[in-house]
Amino acid sequence: MIIQLKRHNFPINLALGCCLLLATFTSCSSESLGNEEPDTTSQIYINADIASGLYSRSYIETGPVQDGIYYISYPSTPNSIYNTLPVTFDNPGSSPGIGMVRTGDPNQMFTWNMVGGGATPIFYLDNVVPNTSVTSGDPNIVMFDDTYHPYRAGLFDEVNGTNDLLWGEKTIGRQTTNTVSFDLHHNMSRIRLQITVDKTNEHLPNDLSLENAVVSISSINQNPISYNRLDGTLQLNSETTTGNNPYSDLIFVGDEIGWKTEVTDPTDPNITVYTTYDFVVPPQGLLDDENRPRLTIELESGKVYSGILPHAMLIPDPNKPNDPELSYPVTMYFLKEHILTIRTLISEDPPELAFLPVQVVEWVDKGEFSLEGHQAGLYLPSEFYNMIGYYQLYNEYQLTRYGVKVTPEGQDTPMWYFNVFRTMTLNFDEIYQMMTVSVDKLNFQFNFNGYSVFVTRNGVTQQVNQNQLYNIVTGNSIAPFN
Repeated sequence: MIIQLKRHNFPINLALGCCLLLATFTSCSSESLGNEEPDTTSQIYINADIASGLYSRSYIETGPVQDGIYYISYPSTPNSIYNTLPVTFDNPGSSPGIGMVRTGDPNQMFTWNMVGGGATPIFYLDNVVPNTSVTSGDPNIVMFDDTYHPYRAGLFDEVNGTNDLLWGEKTIGRQTTNTVSFDLHHNMSRIRLQITVDKTNEHLPNDLSLENAVVSISSINQNPISYNRLDGTLQLNSETTTGNNPYSDLIFVGDEIGWKTEVTDPTDPNITVYTTYDFVVPPQGLLDDENRPRLTIELESGKVYSGILPHAMLIPDPNKPNDPELSYPVTMYFLKEHILTIRTLISEDPPELAFLPVQVVEWVDKGEFSLEGHQAGLYLPSEFYNMIGYYQLYNEYQLTRYGVKVTPEGQDTPMWYFNVFRTMTLNFDEIYQMMTVSVDKLNFQFNFNGYSVFVTRNGVTQQVNQNQLYNIVTGNSIAPFN
C-alpha cells in the first residue's frame, strides 16, 4: 500500500494602510521604509494570495483570492481578550483581492487602536463560520450540532470547498512592519483509495468487477464536536464524554457514490485500476486494538476482500524523495494538511487483498515567500525608478517585488499590475518614455489603491491619475503638462 501525503498553503497577507493592492504570489518588496510606527487609526485590510501551481481543486484558482468570507481573531483592547470579526472579499469599489474586516458598525473601520496584545499581537485567520444556534461560552470555540456540522468525515467538496478547514496564525511586531503574511493550512485530512484488480486468474467473467461494489473503512471517528480558533484544532467525540461509540464505517463507494476513475492498463487488459473520490476526515490516530480500521471491498459477485490498515508508513528523505531506500517508517496516522492515497491489489488466485508499501509524499512544495516584510508594491520614488530599470531589462523575477502578473478575465495574455502603497512625487525626466511596451515585454497598468501620485516637470508639480502615469511612462502623452 502506498499512502501519498501532500500539502497546500495559502500565503495570506494582512496589511495596514489606507488601501492595498494585489499582492505578489511569492515575494514581497525588500526595500526598507524605515522604522515608522503605523498610525493607530489606519484601517487594517486583508489580502490573500494563492501561490501559482499549488491548487488543483476547482473552487480555487491561481491568483489573488477575490471572494469568500474568512474570520480574523485578534486581541482586543483594552484587556487583550480575543475577538473574531468576518473578512469579506469582492467588495464594491475595492481593488481585487482586498479583504475588508467588518466590525458590525458601517462607520467603524477595523483599525490598530482596536488591537491589544502588546508590542507583538498574534492574529489568527480561518474560514470557520460561527454557529449561532449553540455556543460554548468561550468566543474562541465554535460548537457543532446536528444543524451545523461542516467538518464531519465525508466526500470532499471539490466544487465549493465547504468542508476544507483553513487556519493560520502570525505574530506582528507593531514597530517593525506594517504587513504580515499568514501561512494558511488545511486542517483536515484527505483520503482516497486506489484499488488495482488483477483478473489474470479470474474464474468467471466479471467475477472481480468492482462495478456496484461497496468499499469502506471501519472505525473512523467522524464527528468532531467543536473547533478552536486559536490553535486550529478539532475536538473529536469520545465514548467517555458521550457514552456512545464514536467510531463508525466510512463508505467510499456505494450509497450512490461511484468510482471517480476506472483505467485499464493499455499493455495488460487484465489489470484495471479503480480510484475513489477524495474524502475528508478529521485528523486522528488509528485505533491499535481489535477495532483497528479495516478496509473492506464487497463485490457484486458476493466476494468480500478485507484487510487491516498497516501500522506504519514510509516518509521519504526530503533531499532525495524519489529514493525509496532512504525512506523511514512512521506510525500510520490520518494527518491534517495531507492527502492519503491508500493503494491495494486484489486477485482471485490466490484470493487476496494485498496492501502495497506505505509511502508518505508531500502534497506540494510551498514555494518561497517572505514571512514578514512590506507588501509587494511601490512605496518610494526610488522603488519606482528601480522598477523602471527592471522593466527595461525585463527581469520578471525582480518585477514581482512591485506587483503581480495576472491574466485578466476574458483575455489570453497576462499583464503586470504595479501597485502604489504610498503617496509619492516622481521626476518627469526620469520616467517619461522609460517603459515602452514591446513584443517581449508584457503590458501593464498601475493601481493607486487610494494613494496619490504627483509628477514634477520644469519646477511644476501636477497630480496624475493611473492612466496619465501610464501614458507618461510609455510616451503616449505628457498630460497633464500639455
